[in-house]
Amino acid sequence: MRKAVVALLVLVGLALTVILAGGGISAITRAVQAQIDPPPPGSISEMAQRASTNGELIVTSPISVAHDDVEGFDEARAHLTVLVARAVSSQSVATSPYNIETWFRLTVTETLSSQPAYKCVGGLCAPPAGVAPPAANEMLLAKAGGSLIRNGVTVNMQWSDFPDFTDGQSYVLFIDYDAAARVGVPAIGPVGVFAVDAYGKLTPVLQADTGLKADLAARFANDLNQLRATLNPPPAPTCDPVQEQNCYNWGGDWNPSTCICANMDPCIRFPWKCDPMTY
Repeated sequence: MRKAVVALLVLVGLALTVILAGGGISAITRAVQAQIDPPPPGSISEMAQRASTNGELIVTSPISVAHDDVEGFDEARAHLTVLVARAVSSQSVATSPYNIETWFRLTVTETLSSQPAYKCVGGLCAPPAGVAPPAANEMLLAKAGGSLIRNGVTVNMQWSDFPDFTDGQSYVLFIDYDAAARVGVPAIGPVGVFAVDAYGKLTPVLQADTGLKADLAARFANDLNQLRATLNPPPAPTCDPVQEQNCYNWGGDWNPSTCICANMDPCIRFPWKCDPMTY
């Protein structure tokens, strides 16, 4: 009996020593759990565990994401919705043990052109639990990659050629978009994202050359106003039919786009004033 009590006291003493040295019961629990049930190789938890073992607080892993492509502006406008939107906030979530996805909340300031969604159909782009739905003037845009804190370690998964949206910055977006649900995805990746400055100048976020990038520069001088005039031209003016008929009566040339009459010939209405024999 005495030997059993002594053995129990020794075990308790050893446990207390481990607790004090390791930072408490939670540290022991994590260490034991890691040995019993190690995270899958390449997972978010495994990256965090490896960084923690190496004494690192941040670990970054570049990712490459396959996406659709377009030959140029005409193909992009035929298949994608074109919006002007300002980034507001973002929220990263784990979509699997291996992947992080970031949902960006943007305020839609203008719809330049609309096309039916082909990816965001049947609720496929619905935000996960914990991401608040967009307000009436907002949209949610899902993008692969992001940052999460796992066991005290920040795990970054970065889409190397597609930088995150900057809060407060406005963008022109060529995206696959479900207008009813106000959710979308960058179907052509960074190819379809252009930052807009205070003067309406467009700057592509992707450094590499693309057909869409070349078209916006060559055909619209990277100017939002010129792009807007093509995608969403102002309605034609409603001209006064009486003025139009008077223009014709005076032999003039009527411009229906400006409602202006030019090159009127007074000799048509007052021929005697143009005949020298009458004076």
